[in-house]
Amino acid sequence: MRHDDTYKHAAMALRQSVVAKAERSPTAVTKQTTGRTLDGPLVQSFHTLIAEHATVTRNIFENASARYAFTAIVCQTPIQANVLDLLDVSFT
Repeated sequence: MRHDDTYKHAAMALRQSVVAKAERSPTAVTKQTTGRTLDGPLVQSFHTLIAEHATVTRNIFENASARYAFTAIVCQTPIQANVLDLLDVSFT
């Protein structure tokens, strides 16, 4: 989802020495060149993820007597749903 190196152990295996310049894993190189993660979605920066989540809203509707209320959540995009699942956030 982000530009982080998902397989750091693979990158560590490519190093000749602990003082040698760190090499990126083949997965990280693929992420950079294709702009996509292994499971398909676009790689995004933290700022673009936050901007995308600015569209998630939770509305609580009540009638005039406040006896009845219900909550409506705007439909989330697949990326928003994935991030909220990773963060273990629920709107219920």
